[in-house]
Amino acid sequence: MKIAVAHLNLSVESGDPRMMYLLAGNIQKAGHSVAVYTAQYDPACFPDLHQNLEVKEIKSPIGEASFNRSAIQKVFERWTRERLNTQAVRNIAGAMDKDFDMVVMENDQTYKLCKFYRVVNPRAKFIWVMNNAPFRHTKKDNFVTNVLSWVAGMVERMRVCHYLPFVDKIVVHDEEQRELCREIGAEAQLISIPVNFEKFYRPVKYPEGDSAKSPMLLGVGSLSRARSYEDILNAGVTLRRQGIDCRVALVCKDFWKSGDYKKELLDIARQEGSGSWTTFYFEGISDKELFALQAKAFAFIFPNRIKIWGMAAMEAMAAGLPLVVSNSTSVAEVLRDGENALFVRPAHPEEIAEKVKLLLDNREKYESIARAGQDFVKRNLDWGTYVKKFLII
Repeated sequence: MKIAVAHLNLSVESGDPRMMYLLAGNIQKAGHSVAVYTAQYDPACFPDLHQNLEVKEIKSPIGEASFNRSAIQKVFERWTRERLNTQAVRNIAGAMDKDFDMVVMENDQTYKLCKFYRVVNPRAKFIWVMNNAPFRHTKKDNFVTNVLSWVAGMVERMRVCHYLPFVDKIVVHDEEQRELCREIGAEAQLISIPVNFEKFYRPVKYPEGDSAKSPMLLGVGSLSRARSYEDILNAGVTLRRQGIDCRVALVCKDFWKSGDYKKELLDIARQEGSGSWTTFYFEGISDKELFALQAKAFAFIFPNRIKIWGMAAMEAMAAGLPLVVSNSTSVAEVLRDGENALFVRPAHPEEIAEKVKLLLDNREKYESIARAGQDFVKRNLDWGTYVKKFLII
């Protein structure tokens, strides 16, 4: 088949562009012809992932998410962002080849592409990869902001319902997103995001020497409060006060310029002496550097307080690390506590410390959890299987 994959912003190294490139690359490996369309493109964004892909930039301005703004400013910026993104999608639809068999719309506002492109190619099939429902409302602390956010969510819900008749299939990666689809009368197929197992695989081995004496807790993801990195740091503080020379490494690229949150994390690190027990990678790291960190780490910590799938968590499991994960995440939906991961409650760093201490004191438990997690990834998160399920309409 000839397949188009669209994502508006391929200029920043965040989770959605990474997922999109991996999906496009593996569809191409399955023998299909693939072209990637975007409104914003930076070749420096995941260069290893798009080197064999045809990427077509239909240059268009797009809206940026706002931070540290008043409620009224956010409403105006959201309206501006919506208008710009819709025009960017129209521009992409007009520039696409007219003979695609299938169009994959990856997250953001590209779901609108189904209506615009169907006008010129009515035989094409459309798959919307909905990583995050655009109409989902999360309660805000400020009353005015919360009300405006709820209204914006309702408007977006009506907009999505307008485009739904043009979508042939919705793919989601957790139960919460599938339930949100049902709320608007749509059925979605749930397929867990896969992992390149061979790329990350490393034999399970209980750390020895300095790695055991100074266990390093690893966290990976964009710099965002939703990632709850403070829980990893506070767990480290607890362990250090128990006499354990705990270390923490956080790979948290600051895409969104989260200055206040960055300062908060640095302040926590300084609670225990100079902060030399922590290492922050606010600029991100290469795959080679990530592999090196995984090799040094004692455990991977995924403490997110919201429903979110973590590719980094599954990659760490493939690398032979035991996973300590918040039971509120989408990752926890597919794992078993005490069997292939250790669960903690969100916002309870003391429980993270308890689980790490358990792994430190019990080599057999450490290796059992790590091997079961690695086996889960190998058996269930294969890209070839994912692509076959994905392309069936």
